[in-house]
Amino acid sequence: MPLGNGEPPAFQFQAYPGGTGALIEKLWVGADGNPFENYPIGIPEWEGEVPSNPEEIAFLPVHRLSALIRDRHLSPIDLTEIYLDRIKRFDPVLLCAVTILEGRAREEAQQAEIDLQAGNWRGPLHGIPYGIKDLFSVAGAPTTWGSEDFQDQIIDEDAEVAVRLREAGAVLIAKLATGRFASGDNWYRGQT
Repeated sequence: MPLGNGEPPAFQFQAYPGGTGALIEKLWVGADGNPFENYPIGIPEWEGEVPSNPEEIAFLPVHRLSALIRDRHLSPIDLTEIYLDRIKRFDPVLLCAVTILEGRAREEAQQAEIDLQAGNWRGPLHGIPYGIKDLFSVAGAPTTWGSEDFQDQIIDEDAEVAVRLREAGAVLIAKLATGRFASGDNWYRGQT
C-alpha cells in the first residue's frame, strides 16, 4: 500500500509513560489546554542593542532571531548569508553538509523578505535558516541516506517536513550528514 510523504508513521514514540514524549505536552498538562491543538506562539519584542557581529547573531536562540526578523532589525537575507558562510567555512572540518543549497536558500530568504515587506509574517520560523538531515528528500538535491551507493539519487519531491517548514517561512540551507542509513556517525565522506 503506497503512502504519501504527508502520512504520519503508524507508531507513536513514548519517551515517558502516559505521553507522547513531546515537551509541549508536559507544558499543557494541568493548564486546561490540549497539546495537540495549534496555539499561537508569542515571540517577545526585541529589547536592547542589536548584535552587529555575525558570530554573536549565529549563536542567538531561534526565538531571539525570530524577534530580530519580525521587528525588522535583521533581514532573512542577511541571516541566511551568515549561516551559509558558516556552513561553507566549517564543513571541510566537520563534514556536516552533504549538499549546501545556496541557490535555494537565497531564493527562500528573498521570498521571506518580500513577504515581510508586504506585512506577511508567517510566524516564529519566518526567515530562519535550517538544515535538514539527508534522510529527508528535497526536490533537486541528492538524498543519499549517508550511503555512497545513493550519492546520485534524486527524489524529485520534498519530504513533508520540508514542505511544512517552507510553508512556515523557514529557509533551507543544506542537507546535513547522517550515518549510513541513519546508523552511527560515519557516512561516505567520513565521520561527522
